[in-house]
Order: sequence, then structure tokens, then C-alpha cells
Amino acid sequence: MEIKFLLTTAALLALTAACGPETTTEIPEWGRHGTDPADTSSTPTPPAPQVDTLSYSDALSIASAEADFCGIAVTYSVAATVAKSDSYGLFYEGAYYPGPSLPSDGGELMQVIPLPKAASQAKVNVYLKSSEGTVYSEAAAVNVPAQPEAIRFDGWQKLSITGVPSGVDVYHIATTLEGNNFEAWYAVADLSSVDLKIKVPGSAATLEDQAAGDASTIILVNGGYFYNGRHTGHAVLNGSQINPVPSVRGSLRTTSPEYNVMYYVTRGTFILDSAGKPYVSWAGTDNQNQTHYYSSPLASVCGEARYGQVNARMPVPELGIKPASALGAGPVLLYDGQVPFNFTETANGTEYYRNNFEIMPYDIFGPEVYADRTCVGILPDGKIILFICDGRIKSSAGVNLLQLARIMKGLGCNYAVNMDGGGSTAMLAGGSRLNSYEKDMAGNTENRPVVSTIGFYNK
Repeated sequence: MEIKFLLTTAALLALTAACGPETTTEIPEWGRHGTDPADTSSTPTPPAPQVDTLSYSDALSIASAEADFCGIAVTYSVAATVAKSDSYGLFYEGAYYPGPSLPSDGGELMQVIPLPKAASQAKVNVYLKSSEGTVYSEAAAVNVPAQPEAIRFDGWQKLSITGVPSGVDVYHIATTLEGNNFEAWYAVADLSSVDLKIKVPGSAATLEDQAAGDASTIILVNGGYFYNGRHTGHAVLNGSQINPVPSVRGSLRTTSPEYNVMYYVTRGTFILDSAGKPYVSWAGTDNQNQTHYYSSPLASVCGEARYGQVNARMPVPELGIKPASALGAGPVLLYDGQVPFNFTETANGTEYYRNNFEIMPYDIFGPEVYADRTCVGILPDGKIILFICDGRIKSSAGVNLLQLARIMKGLGCNYAVNMDGGGSTAMLAGGSRLNSYEKDMAGNTENRPVVSTIGFYNK
């Protein structure tokens, strides 16, 4: 799968701001709830007050609040006048979550808090901070559903492959999943025994051609999204950023009202720091072209919540990771053991998902999008899993993203991120391709050139 029509770096930097949720080809500014996004003080995080000291205001009211296992969605209104220096949003578990742009008509807005704490019930307030102090709405209580169960298969078979040394284990399974054929492979390795490398060559090439150029290659899988032979997501090589996180269209369907609406987003990213330690996080690029890494996504909601550009404290304080290499794609499948997305639709209907925070397009994200998939996972002991499954062919129907997240949880991962899939999905082990060249039910084949890879290499 390729993500099409993502903005180039030059286009991202050239865009001007436009406040409000109306359809526009421009990106919304920080809005009427903060100062310049480059000013990190615009997202204050003072100590949480005690509940009995909260000051309430009738100007703030919650119309509805409900939760998925991956987010708490609150629809609310702010009847008070909001100055540019004021901030507003949701107060939850002692933390302040700045809100998206206010509707130009003064009506209600939706805001989602990603990754709620594991609890059966939670309470949320709307807050408004001004020069006169902070006031709150009455609290709304919501029930938080449990996280989805892991998918575990009993039939994984360890493969013996020439050219794959001890310390790198490769597994294969051919089974069924929820009534459909399913075939998958994964390789797992300890980074003390092998190198893990991210590569973004200057032009697209098949995995075979890329492996042929490096005799130390052990395992190789395809990497991030691309278009017209160009990597379209975030990437860092040798400590230098080669691509920021671009803004994206609300939809890639030209007939959609969201086609000309641009959103700032954070995107799922796999990272190696200078010590070789792996991370999965959300990455976002600020207005100085600097990319930050977060433990929670910018909670963009297509058709609902539009935010300004990220900074060191927005959407949450950055993690402070300094990547030696990084490859962005998305979405994040697992973060600290939690699945951070779901397929709940908003009132706008089909393809308007409440928890598609990364604004992944319709050919990747959705309950009925069963496809070939590639992803990278991290086990609690730091070992790395490179995973692929075939899809959309007779031997394997593929999986949707929620199933993929549950499979990676079943393999023991506590962090995982989705990479490019579809016709790009491939794994080489010891120089030989493991998965099928078939690309459709008609038996057509393809060996697609790709522009980025992740692999295990001999030290």
C-alpha cells in the first residue's frame, strides 16, 4: 500500500494558518487556546488541584462523554469568551489536555483523550484557564472498556534457513483466523548478537536487489510508505533527519469533503537511539522543522478535532529521544501493552473514525480492510520482531489493523508499529523470499521495488 498525496517538506513549511473547522486547503493555527506553538509555555501543566478546590462555571458544559478502550471522547461547549492567551480543554487524572480549535459557529466540539488509564470508570471535566484563574465544568463519569484480548496461535513452526545464524529465529504458520486462511512469518533477534538497520536508498529497489548490495544481510522486510519512488514519512539516518512528519489530507478520496482539509498529525515511528536501544513512539514535526517524539498521539479526529502544530509539550511533553535512525509509517499498534486505536465511527459516519488519531487513509485503516501487513515489534526484554503476513490471496486473507495489534500482543510485544503493507509486503531470510509473490485472487504476481527497509545484519 502506498499513501498518496502527502505534502512535501517544502509544502509543509509553506502552509499558512487558518483557524476553524471549515473546509480549507490550509492548516488550522494553534487556535484560540494558546500562544505561538513554538512557545512551550502555551501548554501549561501545573500541579493538579484537589477535587474539593475546583471552581465550577456554567459557561462550560459537557453534552456527552463515552469511552473506547483506547480513548475517552467528550463533546462539550465553551460559552465564555475565550481570549488568545486563554487555554481550554479536558482535565483528566490530574492532567490538562488542550482542546482543538473552537467551532466558528460557537457550537459544540469533540475532544478525545487517548490511552485512558486502566480503570473501569473515569471522571472528566472541561477546563478554561484565563488571566482570572481556572474554572471547570461539572464532571462527567464514563465507563472504560477493557483492552482487546491477544490473539495467540499454537502452530508456529521454527524454520531452519541457510544463511540465518544462531541468535536469529524465524517462524512460520499457516492456519485460519476467524474463519479465513492466514499465513504469516516472523523473525526475532537479540540486538546484542546482530545489528538492526534502517535503510532509505536513493531510489526504489526490490528486497533482493537491496540485500545483494550488503553481504551482511540476514533478514530484510519492507519499510515505510512511499509515492512515486519517494519515501513520504518521517525518517532519520545517521542522526540526521531526512524527512519530517508531513501534514495530511483528511481523506484521499477526491469526492470526500475532507479531501481539501489538512490536519497536523503525529505518526507511528520505529526508532533506534545512538546506543542501539529500540523505541516505538508517535512523532510530530514543529514549525521549526524539528521532530519530537511522544508517549501519546495528537488526538486529531477527522471531521471533528483539528489541532495546531506540535511543540515540545504538545500534545504531551516530549520523551526526549535522540534517534540515530528512525522510520515513520503508522499507526502505532501497541504502546506499553495497550492498543491505541479502534474502529468506532463518529456521527459523521463511514470512514470518520473517532480513534484514527494518525488519520490513516481508507485503504489502510478500517474494520473491513484485510490486507498483507508488515510491522515491527519490541519484546519486554528488548528483542525485536519483524513480522509479515500475506493477504488478499487464496492462501491468506490478511488481517485488519486491530487483528494485527492483537497478534503482536500474542507474540509478547509491548510495543509495535505498522509499516507499509499490501503489495510491498515481503520478507527475505538468508537471501530467499519467504512469502508469496501473488498479489491478488487472480494469481497475478508482483515483486515491488520499495524505498525503505528494516533488517537484521551480521555485526
